[in-house]
Amino acid sequence: MHRAREADKAKLVQNLLQQLREGVVIVEGKHDKDTLKEFGIDSFTFYEATSNPSKLSSFAGKTIYILFDDDKGGEEKNRKMIELVTAYATHSKVNDSLAKRLLGLLNCTSIEQVSGPLRELLDLKRGDIDGENIFGYSQVHGSSELQH
Repeated sequence: MHRAREADKAKLVQNLLQQLREGVVIVEGKHDKDTLKEFGIDSFTFYEATSNPSKLSSFAGKTIYILFDDDKGGEEKNRKMIELVTAYATHSKVNDSLAKRLLGLLNCTSIEQVSGPLRELLDLKRGDIDGENIFGYSQVHGSSELQH
């Protein structure tokens, strides 16, 4: 039962990571940016986004994920970022709830803390789950093939 719950959690986290890869991600600082880069997610820091807010207009019409820490400073920056995105990146969809969901699933309070728990969760789930691992690959004659 525990293995099944962990497998479901791993699939959910992998889905959240894929959403981040497909959108525009804004994080608080360099350590957060470096942490997400480990998992193939490009991002912009709060400083990069606020130092020249007119650059945000290039994100118009896209989904923008705001991933700030679950603390008072993060909440304040989150409010400011939503104001800037709304003003400069018109017709964008702002998602600031994914951060809380990801942090909650990994029992973390900051983005830079997710590296260890995320790596552990995903590494544990590289084995087969019902014949296919969470990354969509199955083992065929000792090699991996992408399943469609």
